[in-house]
Amino acid sequence: MQPDPGGGAVNCDGMMRRLISGVIVLFFALSVQGEVFTLWPWKPSADEEVRRKLETLPGLSPEPLFTEELVLNGVELKLETYRADGDFSGLIRFLTSSFPPENLQLLGDTVRLTYLLSDGRLDRWLLIYSGDDKPVTVFRITAPAELPAPQWPSELPSLPPGATPIQVIHFPGSGGWYGSFENAPEDPAGNLRRTEAELQRDNWSAASHESSFDGNGDLYLLPGGRGVAWVCYNGTRGAFYVRRRR
Repeated sequence: MQPDPGGGAVNCDGMMRRLISGVIVLFFALSVQGEVFTLWPWKPSADEEVRRKLETLPGLSPEPLFTEELVLNGVELKLETYRADGDFSGLIRFLTSSFPPENLQLLGDTVRLTYLLSDGRLDRWLLIYSGDDKPVTVFRITAPAELPAPQWPSELPSLPPGATPIQVIHFPGSGGWYGSFENAPEDPAGNLRRTEAELQRDNWSAASHESSFDGNGDLYLLPGGRGVAWVCYNGTRGAFYVRRRR
């Protein structure tokens, strides 16, 4: 990853996508501009009815390709990953014709679907377009409609002054931690320098030295490949990801 030749702020969404390609546990293309678990408008539906429709999603694999255990704001959950071989535009047409708009959110190359289960939990699906002639990646997770307030963990860098956590996810399988927050000071470059100084005291090194270019995010490594960290600020919001080798 090279510094922005124009000296401008790094594109955090782009950097996160590149990181996802090497760190699959950052599954939902998590970004500081929109949390995957943030509630968006939804319409209660009988789970049997919705499940029957989803089972007919064109090209959907009958079983999850793999399952990831995670802990979201202290709640143990399970992420399932599928693939769909149907054309992405065709999948969108199927979803928009099968579900009311209250259940859907279309965001460029992603589609979010959520509905209420009979037990009061929310079933959430995310479809991610990976390119022409490639299968669509489908994620599914079932979670309580309301989650506990997040507690910021010591495994992540300190929150900026005045910031409040939005979401904390722990991945027990890989040992990774992800946290997002809001209400940080309106100085992304200064926030990055502050967080970088904290990481450097713990022997982390910046991969791109974005702080020298007034950047707002960077990737950090521990010597000998003992850990990877990702830091991104965007306005008053931000997100960290840290995984140390066991």
